[in-house]
Amino acid sequence: MERGWVPACLPESATDIREIHNLDANWSLLTFTYDSLDAEALGALCPAVTVSQVRLPERRARWWPAELAGSGGLGSSRFLFFDCGEQSSGMYMALDERERRAYVWRP
Repeated sequence: MERGWVPACLPESATDIREIHNLDANWSLLTFTYDSLDAEALGALCPAVTVSQVRLPERRARWWPAELAGSGGLGSSRFLFFDCGEQSSGMYMALDERERRAYVWRP
């Protein structure tokens, strides 16, 4: 958290945390599951946006959904999208409320 790859706003209920980053290129991917009681607080962290307002990452890990890589997410209704750029330079978040899984990235 001190180095900025894992946001300090991670809820206490976060489990199954996975993170990958590239320091030289300044990109990162992070995912975690959360308790349904934290869903509202997570959604209030950043302004909600549409998928067309989000810059999806080109990179992907095995655990990163195809719908959130490159142009694959365009039209995906599975996620709620948030632009956290004011909180942290160029950071986005997508919530899959059905699975209670959050995806956070810097493209």
